[in-house]
Amino acid sequence: MTLKRKYKTRGLLLSPMLAQAQRATFDSNTPWHKTNTRRNVGLQAVNENPDQWKLIGYMLNTVKQCVIAYFEDRETDEPLHIDCPYGASGDLIYFKERHYVYGLWQQADELTKTGRVKLEFLRLVGEGDQYDVRFDHNLPAAYYQRGKHDLNIAHWYERPSLYMPKAYAQLWAMQKDPRIERLCDITAMDAVHEGVEPVWSNVRDRWGYKNYLDHRPYGFAKDSFLSLYSAINGVEEKNKNPWVWVLDYVPMSHTGRPSDELIAKTRRDLHTPYAIQPEFLGFTDNPQDAQRLGKSLISNIQFDD
Repeated sequence: MTLKRKYKTRGLLLSPMLAQAQRATFDSNTPWHKTNTRRNVGLQAVNENPDQWKLIGYMLNTVKQCVIAYFEDRETDEPLHIDCPYGASGDLIYFKERHYVYGLWQQADELTKTGRVKLEFLRLVGEGDQYDVRFDHNLPAAYYQRGKHDLNIAHWYERPSLYMPKAYAQLWAMQKDPRIERLCDITAMDAVHEGVEPVWSNVRDRWGYKNYLDHRPYGFAKDSFLSLYSAINGVEEKNKNPWVWVLDYVPMSHTGRPSDELIAKTRRDLHTPYAIQPEFLGFTDNPQDAQRLGKSLISNIQFDD
């Protein structure tokens, strides 16, 4: 069966510490690297009570061009399907990070929903590269922090990752097939690939991993990752051990969008095709398949020649 795959490009937010890890991936002189990330977007239904649900497997929705995860209620056997908001293998990812732009704030012609004066940011472009977008690794000499600004005064301003347009993106990657697991089921190798920072431990007299909640390093990457997750999302959220999407990807560029040739080559190297192991169930054009297939999903899937 031949699938017509329409590849998409998605932006993923990166905190400053994770953006630093992502950039380090391209430095051959450091063991610090990041090639996967965990997100819980779209999993609210199973994360209200994570222990209630059992993961059955995955399918590729050929209409929505995304992976579908199939769950089953442990008590009632009720099926539940969830579309992955991050697409499928071969999609491009650009990372949205904190950045610094030269420009000025000015008053807009309209008001906010609450009736306050609306402000808009106008980026200014100078000669050469003097006003190119900057990032944490090449900060301007002076800048205004986010939320602190004077109207109509041109200066460097810090801008949050949420508002970074694709045109500014320097960090690019290609996604592999998404999967789902419980947060605390992360393996030691995946914890390393999450970008936890290697640090020297004077107490142990050897290398360990950063503790993002304390000054004492961890001996194991998994403990470091769970402290990182807690620092970003809260210890209480970590203790719930939620279901998360695991997004593995191939880093491609730290200087802007990769070439079309590199994109095509990376896709050829990735495609097996859609071999989500070990629970890959097949292809579907109908997101309601979970309701009719239920437990017989694995045995009843048929493939066209």
